Amino acid sequence: MGKKDVGFLQTSRKRNKLPTQRGLAVAKTAIVVIVDGNTEKKYFEKINELGIFPNLRFKPIQGDDCSYENIFKENHDISYKFLVLDIDHCIESNTKRSIRIKTILSKKETKDIAYFNNYSFETFLLSHLVAFGCPITEKKQYDAHMKNHFCVSGWSKYKNERNTSLVIAKITEESFKNMMVNIARIYKENCFENPNSNMHLMFEKLEKIK
Repeated sequence: MGKKDVGFLQTSRKRNKLPTQRGLAVAKTAIVVIVDGNTEKKYFEKINELGIFPNLRFKPIQGDDCSYENIFKENHDISYKFLVLDIDHCIESNTKRSIRIKTILSKKETKDIAYFNNYSFETFLLSHLVAFGCPITEKKQYDAHMKNHFCVSGWSKYKNERNTSLVIAKITEESFKNMMVNIARIYKENCFENPNSNMHLMFEKLEKIK
């Protein structure tokens, strides 16, 4: 565990001691997080349960790089909104989606609230349990890694409730600490490099929200 990681946890533990008002819990700040699928939604719900950010309450909503603007508008009453993108099926070229993603990650309005995983969210999940650094070019290549570390078979085809529950069950405060270190090690500014993720930067930013 690095010094940076220790500092993050110490801050988190201090926040667990937030004062109450007349015995009532202090209201939590709502955070909209637009994610690609159900596994991602379950992940952020688990982060809520763990209380890693005790003054925040995540509201994960399924969406993508095409629908996020409408979702943001629908949740105009919530100040903090983030977008988590998978780079799967998107190479660095002049395809419509690659241009759209590059624009989202660079334009003033969204560059500080949009984050990514390359190839997909599974790279982020695996980084909770192992220093994952394998290039992935199609989702079935995750299957052996997901079986070894999360004990789920055929993950790319069978993301059912049982398998998702097995994966989410292994997300703990300790594995979250591991992820922060492991993701920082593979992060590269160019989102199209594989493997890659900048999710640690999102959580560092969230840590500063009071």
